[in-house]
Amino acid sequence: MKKILIILILIQTAFTHEISYHIGTGFGKNGGKMGLLFGLGYAYFFTPEWGITTGMEIATYNSEYKLKKDSLKYMTNDFDGDEFEFRSEISNYKEEQNARMLQIPIMARYQPSAYNQFHAAAGIKIGIPLSGYYISSANVKNSGYYGEEDYRYGEGWEFLGFGEFKKKNEKDLSLQTAFMLSAETGMKFEIAGRQASASVYFDYGLNSITKKQSADYKLIEYKGEEDKKNEKAFDLNSTLKSTQYAPMAIGIKISLKN
Repeated sequence: MKKILIILILIQTAFTHEISYHIGTGFGKNGGKMGLLFGLGYAYFFTPEWGITTGMEIATYNSEYKLKKDSLKYMTNDFDGDEFEFRSEISNYKEEQNARMLQIPIMARYQPSAYNQFHAAAGIKIGIPLSGYYISSANVKNSGYYGEEDYRYGEGWEFLGFGEFKKKNEKDLSLQTAFMLSAETGMKFEIAGRQASASVYFDYGLNSITKKQSADYKLIEYKGEEDKKNEKAFDLNSTLKSTQYAPMAIGIKISLKN
């Protein structure tokens, strides 16, 4: 029994453990707005050169989308059930998209013994969505063409979602788990006697975090509700609902070793 304990102790001491805390910032795609990254890392080295790293980190992804001008039209029904052609002209569309994810990295790490200040790691990250929302705004001109009457409503006054509006909307986004390829490389140094490192990282999403929408999705969605204030008569949706969005970020991070 003593021999087994001695062997286990020798195996344990032969490997190196490393706990670190990190904070970083980076830019993503779709507008390239700055996001933040902070978390706890754990490294387990099988040899002085090779090991695996994992941990937990919180990452924020911020992007912006702008559309100068667009238009759409489709057949729908009003609150009385009468069919008509809904027409919308959109200008100065702007959307800010924000997501926060809990990320779990699983990566192989290499630090050459001949140049032990250098390190590199590569692997995957699993991103679990914690929250997501968008804020959109646009100038919108809506009208409704009734074929039986051969008349277009919405010219000159506002009612039932027809007319000219400055529309703003803020809603939660429905997101799903992300899987990302991840890589980083950096250098070690000391801060106030503590070991630290500065790294450049790159995360590339393998799947879309937005759920696929139905084929009849519309950026301007006519609700067909009787609403004198025009607040519920139509909705301004997110462009993320009409596209597939995979998270991607490149940035720098600073780590302190415990």
